[in-house]
Amino acid sequence: MQRTPTPDDVVRKISKDVSVELQSHVMDNFRAQAFYDQPWTPIHRKGTILVQTAALRNSIRYIPQARGVTITSSKPYAQIHNEGGTIRQTVTQRQRIWAWRQYYESGEKDTKYKAIALLRKKKLTIRIPARPFVGAHPRLYTAISEISDSRLQQFSKALMHKTFDQLKKGLKRR
Repeated sequence: MQRTPTPDDVVRKISKDVSVELQSHVMDNFRAQAFYDQPWTPIHRKGTILVQTAALRNSIRYIPQARGVTITSSKPYAQIHNEGGTIRQTVTQRQRIWAWRQYYESGEKDTKYKAIALLRKKKLTIRIPARPFVGAHPRLYTAISEISDSRLQQFSKALMHKTFDQLKKGLKRR
């Protein structure tokens, strides 16, 4: 006979299902290069946004907890890309040497490296626009609601069947 799930079992299953659904939504956002229906700010180079090496996308972890899902990333730049912000970058001598090397290796054609090497500033202010891939959205709320409703219906049916079975056994004994 199958064991009737406890409320804790149901919450655990809901958390697991929500983490899978959340992962699906985040991957869809990366594929669409948008936060649901809001496209990300375009970039200057060719290619996909936030997916040059896919390191950020692959670093996101979904941890089901007792009362929800925790989303983490091992990449320190995940938060600034998701929320946007400003970075103050110190330009070091080593970076200038690297820029000269890149300039000469490109056959003195790639002038952006020369510009970095000749930069007079000691500190750069870099503004990164918000390109959210994780966050609250009505579509996500709807999906979570459907998962919760489905699991709770399964739980109530299982509980109802167990109660009826116990009633039948009690009636047969009399």
